[in-house]
Amino acid sequence: MQLDPDIGRMLERARTATGKGVGGAGLRPVAIYFHGGGFVLGDADAYDNQSRQLAQQSGVDILFVDYRRAPEARFPCAVADAQAALGWLRENAGALGLDKGRIALCGDSAGANLAISAALAAGRAGQPVAATVLLYPVTDFRPFTPEGGPDYPSVAAYGDGFFLDTTLMRHFGQLYLRTPQDALDPLASPLLAPDLGLMPPHVVITAGHDPLRDQGHAFHLAAKAAGAASDYICQTGMIHNFMGQGGVSPGAAAAFGEVATELGRRLGAR
Repeated sequence: MQLDPDIGRMLERARTATGKGVGGAGLRPVAIYFHGGGFVLGDADAYDNQSRQLAQQSGVDILFVDYRRAPEARFPCAVADAQAALGWLRENAGALGLDKGRIALCGDSAGANLAISAALAAGRAGQPVAATVLLYPVTDFRPFTPEGGPDYPSVAAYGDGFFLDTTLMRHFGQLYLRTPQDALDPLASPLLAPDLGLMPPHVVITAGHDPLRDQGHAFHLAAKAAGAASDYICQTGMIHNFMGQGGVSPGAAAAFGEVATELGRRLGAR
């Protein structure tokens, strides 16, 4: 994965009020961020402001990954890009002033799905990351395929009129998955992974009025049952993608701040 030409644009440095890098001359903590958009939408430009704010508020450098998207690049291309990005960072962290011992994986929605897959792959390789922050993750694609899947109550309650519609999720599935059977692959539906105990210490953060809320909670319960250190936070008054709504919603801005604090705390930046 060739990140070098865009590294200045993709790497947001955390700053203190004086403009100095957090940690002085030492190596800095870093979070790889995978964006949402149903594996179809989103890019570095759309997330530029959010990446800057997250770096500033968390004290953690943010490496944004502009992974390949569907329909031009279907499953599992984005998964491969996520794993390659982590490998690239491990190899180049020192040259960038980053601490490869303090790497977090972070993402929202589809991006959180990719963060889970990359974290599990790292665990299987015996090179676990320090932490993972999962924002309203896609953990189970089965309900959004023609064959259907588990009946999560939040899909029925919030699948229409709450920003992320069930019909849109089905559309994303049609564009991203090669066939509906791909929804049974743990790389597409990480809730089905048999080794969730390999997840690093992590937090699952959901929105109360989000069709994906219950599958995010289900992932937390399954990971915890498998032995992983899993925490769960539900932002009860929020809808899907609240991280991008702070400019128009004081509640979303406060929730964003809580996410930033959580990320910084987990990497020792605060």
